[in-house]
Amino acid sequence: MNARKIVPMDPMLNIADEAQKWLFDSALPVWFDSGIDFDNWGFSERLDESGHPIDEPRRINVQARQTYVFALAGKMGWARRNWRAAVVHGLEAIENYRRADGLYAFKLNTDSSYFVEAPEVYGQAFVLFAWAHAGVALDCQVTLEAKALALLMRLRDTLGHLRGGFCEDDVGTLPLRSNPHMHLFEAAQAWMAISEAPEWKNLAREIADLALTRFIDPNSGYLRELFDADWNAIPDAEGMLAEPGHQFEWAWLLERYSRLVGDSACLKASKILYTLLAWDPALAQHVCGQQPNGSSLRYALAMTIKSFQPMRV
Repeated sequence: MNARKIVPMDPMLNIADEAQKWLFDSALPVWFDSGIDFDNWGFSERLDESGHPIDEPRRINVQARQTYVFALAGKMGWARRNWRAAVVHGLEAIENYRRADGLYAFKLNTDSSYFVEAPEVYGQAFVLFAWAHAGVALDCQVTLEAKALALLMRLRDTLGHLRGGFCEDDVGTLPLRSNPHMHLFEAAQAWMAISEAPEWKNLAREIADLALTRFIDPNSGYLRELFDADWNAIPDAEGMLAEPGHQFEWAWLLERYSRLVGDSACLKASKILYTLLAWDPALAQHVCGQQPNGSSLRYALAMTIKSFQPMRV
């Protein structure tokens, strides 16, 4: 695949239209034609510079993410390829990772043998997220929600943390991370939008409470990444780690959650996270060790595609 020249944005198009045009005309065709392993199973992790898939172990979160991408593409009106076939293929690929206990392994070799059998909460979050969107796209919501609720119950039984949230995996890996909970938060909200099952509201509330009481630093307002076994912030340089892109993702999710349930505390935290990094780059440099340029722009693009409603800051 030859490198493409960056074309200046058409001033006649707004940012959302430009992002969707790139998605429909460039990204989706490449990943449908070269990134789907229809002859074997699943989606490739990466493509080389010539556009050919690289033969390497495949993570569960990639399979779930790509399933979601093609489901959302269909919802958005992309019709240049058979997106439904891609979604079905993704759902079938996810089942390759299912362990005997109902959780999903982290990584498989391309021959479907285990590369990393241990389940990570990060991967389970993406499975739940993909099922919500695939259920709507393929009109099989009832079937996939039954699977999702069973997985959530198993996740709580196996990885549930006594102080709320979830452990990293079933072998006690530390530090605990806020990032997998961000994706669980998004999955819970995806199901809340289409289901009345109380389990999704309870999950979202639990994670929102963790964000407000544990993840967000009460002094600076930014969101921490790493914690000890009791959800205490790690008191060293590693514990001070914050990632600009994650700040924006949490800001968006907390703002959306506040609109879903009328939570003023989440809205306030969302505004602080957003303004902290968007409008004070010097503080962002101090807190995160880097300017928020790349992560911020990358996630801003994602938010336009998701029809993000700007916050009233």
